[in-house]
Amino acid sequence: MGRRSMTGQLPAFGLNTTPISKIIEETNATGSSVVLMIETRESIDNIDEIAAVPGVEVLLVGSNDLSIELEVPGEFKSAEFRGALEAISKACKKHGRVMGLAGIYENPELQNWAIQELGVGYIYLTELKRRSIVSRDGDSPKAAKRRRRQPSDNTNSLRLSGNSPQRAGTPDETWPPFANRIPAAVPAANAEAVNGEAALSGGPRRESLMTMHNALASGQSEVLRDVNGRRRFLGPSSTWAYSRQVMRLIKDHLKHSESPEVPLNPDGRSVEWPSVRARGPLNMDQIPSLDYAMYLTNTVRFHLGQLYHLFHEKTFMDGLYEFYDRGPQAEPLPGGHLWFVHFLLIMGFGQALLSGSMGNRPGGFELISRAIELLPNSFGLYQDPILSIEILCCLALYLQSIDHRNSAFLYIGQAMRMALSQGLHRELVGDDLTEEDAKRHRAVWWTIYILDRRFSSLMGAPNMIHDEDIMVSLPDFGHNSIFSKSLTLHVALSRLLANVLENVYGKNGELGLSFLENTQEVLRNLAGLASDLEESFEFRFDRSGPTSRVAATLNLYYHQCIVLATRPLLMCLIREMLENISAKREHRQLAAPIKALLKTSQESATKSLRILLSLQTQHLLESFLPFDLDSTFSSAFILALMAIIPHCPFKDVTEIDTSFYLLNQMIARGSFIAEFRKDELERLLEFLRLLNVELSATTPVESQLGYLTATATTNAAEHFAQNFDQTKQASHLPPHLEETSAVSGLSPNQMLGLAELLDQDTAISQEDLHWLWTSSGVADRQGAMYHVGEVTDTWATG
Repeated sequence: MGRRSMTGQLPAFGLNTTPISKIIEETNATGSSVVLMIETRESIDNIDEIAAVPGVEVLLVGSNDLSIELEVPGEFKSAEFRGALEAISKACKKHGRVMGLAGIYENPELQNWAIQELGVGYIYLTELKRRSIVSRDGDSPKAAKRRRRQPSDNTNSLRLSGNSPQRAGTPDETWPPFANRIPAAVPAANAEAVNGEAALSGGPRRESLMTMHNALASGQSEVLRDVNGRRRFLGPSSTWAYSRQVMRLIKDHLKHSESPEVPLNPDGRSVEWPSVRARGPLNMDQIPSLDYAMYLTNTVRFHLGQLYHLFHEKTFMDGLYEFYDRGPQAEPLPGGHLWFVHFLLIMGFGQALLSGSMGNRPGGFELISRAIELLPNSFGLYQDPILSIEILCCLALYLQSIDHRNSAFLYIGQAMRMALSQGLHRELVGDDLTEEDAKRHRAVWWTIYILDRRFSSLMGAPNMIHDEDIMVSLPDFGHNSIFSKSLTLHVALSRLLANVLENVYGKNGELGLSFLENTQEVLRNLAGLASDLEESFEFRFDRSGPTSRVAATLNLYYHQCIVLATRPLLMCLIREMLENISAKREHRQLAAPIKALLKTSQESATKSLRILLSLQTQHLLESFLPFDLDSTFSSAFILALMAIIPHCPFKDVTEIDTSFYLLNQMIARGSFIAEFRKDELERLLEFLRLLNVELSATTPVESQLGYLTATATTNAAEHFAQNFDQTKQASHLPPHLEETSAVSGLSPNQMLGLAELLDQDTAISQEDLHWLWTSSGVADRQGAMYHVGEVTDTWATG
């Protein structure tokens, strides 16, 4: 009953690409062990029958996949997950099978419980690389750190405990798996080869590499002042901050009289909020009629209801009918103060989603302004904390949509604090707690969680709570509920985003071993989500079914995680390119794993723009909510940067036309913020045009910036709109991206393959940074050159 993919690169074959037929033939001939993966609810339901199959030796649990299937993603302490492990253990003991557990590398408590209580005898180690650079007995840490590994000493090695046979290429290591021992050292000949290759880069170049670091992950807070003298924090993962840092870096290098200014456009500039003077009570004609109020409620429900919980259906609708039955008022009724604030927010949000903007103000501006004035202090909010949290989430999302990022971040932080004070991050118990209450509490909590993760990313701020402190399960609205499924994946994507923020944009600014290891972890987590996303919320471009807004949102979120994970690398390459131009040095070839990483990022950016274009053709493109705009701008931004990097093979920039078209569509619907993003993108292209002139003087022109900058105007978008045929949108993309699925070409095998490809260059010290480049004509350390062309489920070598 399994559906499992295979990779053509296995440790037993030296990680070389091998035909699947040969792999099967060899494994059958050598008497390999039969290991079954247990990763689905169906497998748990049939675990006794599975364990009873003759020839089966090991039942290996994929913890991440199984927890997602059980709708408790990553909650390894939950009763559901532990209950499943106990059932597997019972079946293994009954039929004499070995039980294995994967995905719990950073959880010693769970590992000990699994080994001692469940009898787990098979552990999947992906931390072997990290432990291989720990000092051996008598070795200095510095020497051990630089030790290379044999090809067969693979990170993804399987280990049997006790007296069971060892896998070839792994050391004889006994339990516990945390023993402070490491694999054998690589022969000295290998170290000489490494030193010889490093020497090819030259002394002066080597010194410049020593100073390279991840500028987006330094331990300092970089700020700039706006026109009013206010300090603005350049958050590491903020798209706004990233674009400013890149443009400022290029401008500082150019020192060109024609060089444009770097646009500031701080948060809140598009809409001046009247935070000083009170607006007073609303006029009665500003209160919507009952039928219009129901229409606005349904509008909010359609745009947001499948992904967020902003109001409780029964409570809100009961209050709505009561409000109109008693005669609508411009001010709150006795005992209904909080509900009235919530009512104004939902009505204002609905108007904004329908009309975009009205004059120079967003839709619903008057209603939202009055709601903020009526918002009670903390004492008043605690009169009904659950309703207050819904109010704060609604207000935070509206403010984020009009680019008031700081205010939105404050309100979602207040919601998170209230939720923590009410214990919503844990399972609530009590005699008066109904099942409906429990569902509402869980939905409220996970909505705060999702918004906090997303807003933290857009601000460049750390997350407020760690996943290990969360003990509450996801709400169960029925096994086939769209909301339950979408919320489960939305939470999983939010966790992945938090993983990117913590690991890629963390405290360590070194662009070396830690960056590669952290990127590998992100890629492996992406692989765990890709199949679930494709199974439940596949977004197709072949018009074989209706366009789903929910599926589009989740797929865009997935691709945004990839773009975020690779942005520091792009900035590093831009910085290195500018240093080379200034020093009149030759630009080196990028290493194959780095090309593969850039290829993945380019595909994600391009697919994001494809999804957004498909939404536009179905009139589903969001012009008020912020996330479509962020995906459009950030995707176009990195595609433009790739076009200028020397020796980067991914220079098809035709999709930037698509981004201008999408931005113009948003502007036409009243998006003030889209105007700023369009101006910033045009400024970037002008910077790149000037840089390309300088670059072409010393390097053969290989970029497409001539085309790109020639069309980077409003005329480009107008030209695109005139020539855009909706019936031919699939053929608008380059041939190598003509897949039908939004995650096609970014499959679990590809993500894992890319992680393994990176892993072959990660046995380096923190100071050893030559992994970014390879000298022309120099063979790879494994004895072959990588060719990164068409991205498939395996990575070609030859």
